[in-house]
Amino acid sequence: MKCNPIRWLWGVLPVAALAFLASHWERPGIEADLAARATERLNAGGLSWAKVEVTGRDAVVHGRASDEEDQRRVRDLAASVWGVREIDNKTELIERADSYAWWASRSDRRVVLRGLVPNDETRRSVVGAARTQVPGAEIVDEMRLARGVPNRDVWMSGVTFGLKQLAGLKTGEARLDGVNLAVNGEAATAASYRAIRASLQNELPRGVSLRDERVTPPVVSPYVWSARTSGNDITLTGHVPDERTRNQLAAYARSAFSRSPRITDRTEIGGGAPQGFALAAQGTLKELARLDEGAATLRDTALTLEGLAADEQTATMIRRDFRSATPQGFRTSEQIRFREPAPPPALPQPTVVSPYTGGVEVHETRVILSGHVPTPAAQIALVQAARTRFPGRQIDDRLTVGAGAPDGWQRCFDGAFLGLARLGNGRGTLTDRRLEVTARTDDEDLASAVPSDVRSAVLGACDANVRIETIALREPEFVWRATYDGSTVVLSGDVTSQATRQALLQQARRQFGGTARVIDEMRVVEHRSKQWPRAAETGLAALSDLTNGEAVLDRQRLFVMGNARFEPGLPERVRDDIKRGLPGSYQGSEQINMVRPEPPRPEPPAALPPPPPSRPALTTAADQCQTRLREALRSGVINFERAKADLTADSTQTLNRIAQIIRQCPRMRIEVEGHTDAEGTPERNQRLSDRRANAVQQFLNRAGVDQGVLTSNGYGETRPIAPNDTAENRARNRRIEFTVTE
Repeated sequence: MKCNPIRWLWGVLPVAALAFLASHWERPGIEADLAARATERLNAGGLSWAKVEVTGRDAVVHGRASDEEDQRRVRDLAASVWGVREIDNKTELIERADSYAWWASRSDRRVVLRGLVPNDETRRSVVGAARTQVPGAEIVDEMRLARGVPNRDVWMSGVTFGLKQLAGLKTGEARLDGVNLAVNGEAATAASYRAIRASLQNELPRGVSLRDERVTPPVVSPYVWSARTSGNDITLTGHVPDERTRNQLAAYARSAFSRSPRITDRTEIGGGAPQGFALAAQGTLKELARLDEGAATLRDTALTLEGLAADEQTATMIRRDFRSATPQGFRTSEQIRFREPAPPPALPQPTVVSPYTGGVEVHETRVILSGHVPTPAAQIALVQAARTRFPGRQIDDRLTVGAGAPDGWQRCFDGAFLGLARLGNGRGTLTDRRLEVTARTDDEDLASAVPSDVRSAVLGACDANVRIETIALREPEFVWRATYDGSTVVLSGDVTSQATRQALLQQARRQFGGTARVIDEMRVVEHRSKQWPRAAETGLAALSDLTNGEAVLDRQRLFVMGNARFEPGLPERVRDDIKRGLPGSYQGSEQINMVRPEPPRPEPPAALPPPPPSRPALTTAADQCQTRLREALRSGVINFERAKADLTADSTQTLNRIAQIIRQCPRMRIEVEGHTDAEGTPERNQRLSDRRANAVQQFLNRAGVDQGVLTSNGYGETRPIAPNDTAENRARNRRIEFTVTE
């Protein structure tokens, strides 16, 4: 049979057309199916950032990968999809950050997320954590992708922990630099403030460190604090600015109330306290302790005190002291009631006493009250007044009730209390309307002021005769010197006060013509002497008459020596000026060399200036030993354990050096002085300084110093060399010093 090609052609053409049409109609569906299955495979592998496009059976993948491993996985997962023929991997790596910072800030109900995240999956986790930790807040995502994240699990735990702290803030920020966390802002409530502080101290995730924490308590308005007493119970409520103030007020309440109270502290930490809050609260507690029962309230700057006093006089004193003790800027109001005196018992009237006598004796540790009072209530009031005037001293009550008291007898006792409390010792005797007060003091100003103060206090209720014996104040055993080389004045050594120091500097600038340079190397060691400054000023004035020389004030002896231009009668005039200028217990001497001017002669062309005059050597063996000890102290350290008398290891080298110096100072007496700052009570500081000085003495004895050479004394906080206003100045006041005498 013969084949006809034309007939075959008419049969093939329809089949081909149908095949083309079928392929054209099905292709979009096939491409969409391949793209969907590839996208599903990538999403399941955690690569949802990758986008797939399919043409025919060939796939193109776009997106930004967090690392090279994700780029490889994209290609492998897309190629594993059945039906995909070729993969064109056009993914790119996200940028790398050298410093990986992330932070979240909160303002009321809005949380903004900023900084860097490693990928979109982590971004979603961070946003989810923010919604979980800060429910109900608007979450604003401003984060961007970047490589370089530290350990991802540690980093994510730091982010979650930071968001948890942010949830407790009203406004603030949590920031993560690498794995270093910083949290700052204002806490929403007092409870959240405590929770955040505790969490930052005890619950940091492993591997995350705390770089900075500045979380402040919530600002409270109005700022209210109160204290209430009932029997032996004291309840503190309201707000305090910080934990330290809270503890201080609780401790102050325990010390102010002599009956060992039970304290219930319900105060919360809150910001916004008025300036001077702690002082105002302490002063209020002090007066509250004098009431049988009462309450005190501080509302912003308004202070209110109310309660029940033992008697009318006590109520009056509390009102007066409450107003005077309140810091400036606070307003006060008080509602102090007092107990009406109980009706006298149906007993025989007390015996009439004549003359009517009473007395008070003030000793170092106790106060003795003797004589008569008109009623038992007056006896209680007088004992309470003594406790107020003489805190810390035992009150020995030897009073008896007797009739016949003159009018105003208690005002006379108040006058005696006032004078003896200022002097710290003495006796007051009241006989009818005559008051005799005797005491001793080494303060001349106090001795002259107290008599008039006592007479003013009694208000004419009795004739007050005040006799105060002034004890001669022991003059300071200082070594002070002024040296002058013709162009420079150097002032060095110990002076009695900062005012004396400034006066000597001004005198030096004035008397040396304003052209000499004045160098201050003086040190203030507080002493009340009025004679010592006059002696130093006399020496400085005598030195100003010389062309060069030195004035040395060694204890109570002034010595001036040096050179002077030839002037007839100059040595005698200097000697007379020293004699007239020195106060009574001071002695002086001088050694002046008169230098006659040489006749003028032609200067050689290259004349050299004459050598400077040598400084006279005036130091004694004791001075030399003292100087070496001070240099050893300046170049070394003597430290103790905090609030103890135990020497630290870094003190050994300095103390061994000092022991060597002392062994080279024959026939000297050396006092080891202990000094403290003003923190704590004076009694505690005195005991601590004694123990520390004794610890140094024992070390030096063990290091070979003869026990007969050393003595030790503690001076507590009484001799500061700097104000006790900063940590640095308080550290300067905590010191050991050595005083050398022959």
